[in-house]
Amino acid sequence: TALSSQGKLDESITHLRKALRYNPEHAEAHYNLGYALYQQRQHDEAIDLFRKAIAIKPDLVEAQYNLAMAMAQRGKPDEAIHHYRQAIRFKPDLARAWNNLANLLARQGQLDEAIEHYERAVEAQSDYAFAHIGLASALG
Repeated sequence: TALSSQGKLDESITHLRKALRYNPEHAEAHYNLGYALYQQRQHDEAIDLFRKAIAIKPDLVEAQYNLAMAMAQRGKPDEAIHHYRQAIRFKPDLARAWNNLANLLARQGQLDEAIEHYERAVEAQSDYAFAHIGLASALG
């Protein structure tokens, strides 16, 4: 949100909570509140809000992506993989999702699939350095 990008997370959170009181089915408000809380390291509530956003609007790519990030950080790679795949399903050119998915697969020893996904990340964004680094590592 504009407020959170200005470093006014507390104010942003207050307004997003109000918005959800008025409209509890607003997927983007759930996502934005989750993202603001995630920035404040309130990961459990953020994860719940990402899930609510996805339940309302499954094709909300940023909610899928950020839930995947949170699950990876929580040590739940299978859930992370699922949500990265969902994000990619709805936005096939999302290089960072391809890259992060490849990273998880590489850590699980699935190098052939990881290489394919790093290549997809590079196809989606040719200047994405992290994908090139991951691809080089998986190939080497």
